[in-house]
Amino acid sequence: MKIPDALIKRIIKACYILIISLIIFSGCAKKESIKNQTDDEGVLKQRVMEYWNYKTSKEEGLDKMYPYEDLYSRKKISLVKYIQMHANQSVVYSGYQIEDIAKIDADSASVRMKVKIRIKVAGSKPPLEGEREMTDKWLRMDGEWYHVLRETNSLNQKN
Repeated sequence: MKIPDALIKRIIKACYILIISLIIFSGCAKKESIKNQTDDEGVLKQRVMEYWNYKTSKEEGLDKMYPYEDLYSRKKISLVKYIQMHANQSVVYSGYQIEDIAKIDADSASVRMKVKIRIKVAGSKPPLEGEREMTDKWLRMDGEWYHVLRETNSLNQKN
């Protein structure tokens, strides 16, 4: 039994349409993946900026910074202890600039920054001022980005 030429042409046409559709949709999926990565970096950058805006604000933003700290640190350190740790520090951050955001994996990132600092030194009337490069670690927990608190590591080492 011979297959009619019209049927063969229809099958070939359907295959072409299928192949073209697969090519188009795979390209869209790749663009969507890139868009999600860009959106995710934007969400992280927004969180970093919110955190550092509180940290560098003239008025105390410690109670507003606390919810940005990682969940593990907040289990170990109460808000009261957190405020005590950060109040009256000799190093005050007066400005920041995000230099680079490097995703380590899907749920962790390093944020390289340049920060302006003022150091209160006993016996020195005006505080010393300068800039310093530093790297903040951030973790995504339960779908939200959190700052990794350095003090938690030093507390663990003392115990």
